[in-house]
Amino acid sequence: MQSGFIDSHVHLQDFEELPDSAYSQSPCLIPAIQGEDNRQLAVRCQSARFALGYHPMFLPESIDWQAFGQLLDEGGFCAVGECGLDRRAPDRARQHEVFESQIRLAMERDLPLVIHGVGCLDELVDLSRRYRFRGVLHFYQYKTIPEVFRASDLYFGYCAKMQRSSRSRKLFAQMPRDRILVETDGDAHTPPCWQALGSAYRDLAKLRNEPLDGLVQQVAQNYEALFAK
Repeated sequence: MQSGFIDSHVHLQDFEELPDSAYSQSPCLIPAIQGEDNRQLAVRCQSARFALGYHPMFLPESIDWQAFGQLLDEGGFCAVGECGLDRRAPDRARQHEVFESQIRLAMERDLPLVIHGVGCLDELVDLSRRYRFRGVLHFYQYKTIPEVFRASDLYFGYCAKMQRSSRSRKLFAQMPRDRILVETDGDAHTPPCWQALGSAYRDLAKLRNEPLDGLVQQVAQNYEALFAK
């Protein structure tokens, strides 16, 4: 097993037992979906870090933001998310309300965001201009990188699920190497495995025409820079 790989976005809370034993010791970021506290997974995933947030596709009818903030203040969370906007979900106004609440709570605590964005690029650009938040746009699938994203403290997730024909994949060939993270986005529907993560790293190294070891080291530095405890 190649040492140094980091899965910057994986939903290990979906499993009663780890889908791959490599995750017991290897660094990874586990985001929340419905505001659940996943910190207990540290017993099984000793090098995991955790985010707390509400995914735009699974928003509850009401959210106790005071309790959410208090949970963040307990410590043990390195980011707010998974949060963001998704064109497939109903009630765009509600999505904005919840996302902006999470942006503000994250910025008050100097925490980065783990951002889910499907469609809605213009809206994300507008929010980036307004708030100047930092974080990662996970599983980055847009065809361009807007200038406001380049000028902000934002990272971009290269996902193992990305199709080779994807135009967004080609963006990673020229993307600044200090802005890249690698992920599986593994969940109950597509269980994560270390082999898939390794394939994503090797594919990205080939795409960028750079040594695998150098890419692994750079991604580790990026992960630490964004998700420092």
